[in-house]
Amino acid sequence: MDKLKRTIQKASGIIAPLAHSLAVTTMNSTCFLFTNQPTPPKQMDKYRKFSKHD
Repeated sequence: MDKLKRTIQKASGIIAPLAHSLAVTTMNSTCFLFTNQPTPPKQMDKYRKFSKHD
């Protein structure tokens, strides 16, 4: 059980920054499928590189 816990802790140290960098990178791109364009959370607006056109 301790080995599993240590493995999960090590993986979370890699996965969390990776997920954050992926979110920041994709904040300024659009989905290639026009039907699957989800609305990003308001907290991600600070990572936009261009103004938002509503």
